[in-house]
Amino acid sequence: MIIQKLEIYGYGKWSDQTIELNAPIQIIVGANEAGKSTIVDFIKSILFGFQSSRQAVHGKYIPKDGSKYGGELYFEENGQRYRVIRTKGTHGGKVKFFNLTNETELTKTDFEELIAPIDRNIYDNLFYFGEYSQSDLYKMDIDELRQRIQELGVTGASQLFDLSADFESQASGMFAKKGTKRKINQELRDYDQLSERVQEAKANFSDYQQLTMDVKRLSTVNTQHQAELENKQAALADLESQARIVPLLTELKQLPPVNEEDLKEGFADRDKSQLAEYLAEKNQIEKEITKIKDQLVDPQLTVSMSPAVNFYRQNDEQINDLVADAVSVQDKVSHLAYNQASRLADSDKIQALMDEHQLFEPLPKPFDDMTKQRVASLLADQAQAASVNQQRRSSNQQSVTIKSPLMLGVGAAVAIIGLLINSVFVKLIGIAAGVAIGYYFGLGRAQSTTDQVVDEESIKSSFEAIRQQFSMGNLAEENWLTIQSVLTQIDDLQSEINTLDADTKVFDTEVKAYFNQWQFANDWLAISPNAGYSERLEVIRQSVSRWQRESNDALAIENKLTMLQNMLTEQQSALAKINTTLDQFLNERSLKNITEFDEEYASQQIITRQLSKKQQLTEQIQSTNVKINPDTNLMTVQKTIDEAKQAIAELQTALNRDEQAATEAQIRLNHLVRDGEYQQLNQQLANMQAEIIADVHSYVALSTSSEFISRVLDIASKGRLPKILNQATEYFGLLTDGKYKKSILMT
Repeated sequence: MIIQKLEIYGYGKWSDQTIELNAPIQIIVGANEAGKSTIVDFIKSILFGFQSSRQAVHGKYIPKDGSKYGGELYFEENGQRYRVIRTKGTHGGKVKFFNLTNETELTKTDFEELIAPIDRNIYDNLFYFGEYSQSDLYKMDIDELRQRIQELGVTGASQLFDLSADFESQASGMFAKKGTKRKINQELRDYDQLSERVQEAKANFSDYQQLTMDVKRLSTVNTQHQAELENKQAALADLESQARIVPLLTELKQLPPVNEEDLKEGFADRDKSQLAEYLAEKNQIEKEITKIKDQLVDPQLTVSMSPAVNFYRQNDEQINDLVADAVSVQDKVSHLAYNQASRLADSDKIQALMDEHQLFEPLPKPFDDMTKQRVASLLADQAQAASVNQQRRSSNQQSVTIKSPLMLGVGAAVAIIGLLINSVFVKLIGIAAGVAIGYYFGLGRAQSTTDQVVDEESIKSSFEAIRQQFSMGNLAEENWLTIQSVLTQIDDLQSEINTLDADTKVFDTEVKAYFNQWQFANDWLAISPNAGYSERLEVIRQSVSRWQRESNDALAIENKLTMLQNMLTEQQSALAKINTTLDQFLNERSLKNITEFDEEYASQQIITRQLSKKQQLTEQIQSTNVKINPDTNLMTVQKTIDEAKQAIAELQTALNRDEQAATEAQIRLNHLVRDGEYQQLNQQLANMQAEIIADVHSYVALSTSSEFISRVLDIASKGRLPKILNQATEYFGLLTDGKYKKSILMT
């Protein structure tokens, strides 16, 4: 498994963090509490699940800033890329698993099967160094470092280390390069001494000496023959190499005589591609120009405006200002209509009141409060005068006197209050009650005398004055007070009509002034002379709306035509520019047209291929390091090869013969050695040699076993040791601020 990237949603102090792991060995450097161990724990948690509070050594890493607990891990396994997501949840967290290579979503079970049988404990034992202080790293020697690295990925590595150390200890106890007391060192020293004694015993045989000379002579001859054979074989190999080169030389000669000077500047593949880009750009521009021209002559883009629209465009500012004022004018027209309706309603109310109370023009004027009291008093006096005159005519000749002024005043007040009430019926009752109270409780009967008679003529004169002042006409005096509320209503209604007439006059003047401002457009507005204000406003709104719509449609077409014309100008400019570029491209190559470029480009391609073939053949010939005359004939070389093979065969026969003679002489020499002392010494030497060989075998077995264990651990740790040692210099350099210079593995 190769971990490629970490996406941390929230884990400990890490939040919303992406960490790319795109190197064979990734070094993460940081101060204490910077979060390095948190990253390692994050990897283990994503792979094997979040630990509970009891399981976690350093506590749970739930983020304190509210970030989502968990994250993602991207890794590669057997050529397939995967993505695993683990977030907060039960049983170690909620897991989502994806195969990014196949773009499929897998299950949590698929993920657990993929990483099985590795769990958190095995991961810690096999793949996790743990934490070492800087001083611990400085004290670690090469064997300890090697052992620590080899432990990565090997279960039970410590037992293998113990076994390897035992083998090395046993081997060093048997032999040392500069040792003297170890067993094999002593045996070799004794062997050398015994060999000297054997050589002395051999010197006692004269035949032995002669045979020894013969063996040496034959050995020398054989050595010479062997050297000569090797020389001839080397010469044959050179000839055979020449034979292989000759066809290449022949093909090289057959190529046309071309060289680098035949290649011209400006006809390479990049120039061809550049020209193709220019032509493609030109073709695209020409297509755009044709498309734009077709749009410019499209009948749908023809600008056609009526005279009314032209008039609107000439006066659009004035017209738009007037249209903006139309809202306030419409309000005024609405007020005019309302005033007219209100005036008509008030007039109808006045006429209804006049009809109901039989009033005619000119209408009487309503009394003021003082006049009302005066009329009430006169009516009371008139009633009293009538009563007195009646009594005078009666037989007992009694007269009326004021018995109680207070009650007489109360009766007058009740009568006046009755006059102020709107209801006619209530008015009559109030007046009658007031008169009754004043008559029965305020007046008394006495004997009639001439000095108590009321002046009826004075009362009539007062009534007449009031009649003239308030235009009471022929209306009877007894009805004056009862009709006052009606007259007040009519007067109020008339005042309201006057106010409405004044407002109407102002609004009408302003509206007429507004429509007078439209006189310049009378020829274009179909307004009837008898049309009302609202109708005129509607005609204006509809006409201006139509003009604006037609003007906007025409303006949109004009804008599009302008845009198309600008686009056409730009494209034509671009076409001129690309044509200039093409002309410059051709002029730089002294060409007139594209066809000439294509022809020259094809010619240059042929030359390029020929030069490439020439270079390829030349490099093949030079790579053999064989010197040969370019005019060498293949048949001549083949003939020389055949002759060399024949000479080698003859020399091999002579060498075999001499080697057989040397072997026979050696056998005879061995048979001549009959001396007993020599045989005994020779047997001792053979026994010692066998013992030394046995001990050496044991020593080699122990040394080889230790080396074998080390190699097995290297393989089991997937080659981490060589890779780690190659990068140890950089790693320890970071730890020592550049003071650590080199890491060397010594065996």
